[in-house]
Amino acid sequence: MSCGDLVSAPATMSEALASALEPPGPAVESATWTPLRSVSVGPWRVGLSGGFTRCANTAVVLDASGDPTEALDSVERLYASNGLPTILRVPAAASPQAPDPRLLRTLDARGYRTVSTTRVLARVLDGAAR
Repeated sequence: MSCGDLVSAPATMSEALASALEPPGPAVESATWTPLRSVSVGPWRVGLSGGFTRCANTAVVLDASGDPTEALDSVERLYASNGLPTILRVPAAASPQAPDPRLLRTLDARGYRTVSTTRVLARVLDGAAR
């Protein structure tokens, strides 16, 4: 199984915000709590840090242009091979970054459930480079 290449999140929060001046989304979220290791699996950025930390052990859809359900089996296998539960960060259905409806149906059919809700807030500071 090929899990993809190692990737890195934006170097700083300012860099993430500069690339995402719209409402906070995956780029900002990925920069706020970076995992020890990241792996690209299709449109997913899979965080692998071990231990108990949901933020650094979650998968986030970075590329919403395709069908994220196609790579979900690989994401689940990757977490299992690392002895970690599969934890997915999925935007709320009403958000500007709403997930693909196919993904929501697939997650529901597989028995995924919401275990916590997070609100990510960000703003550009006065005088900050844009």
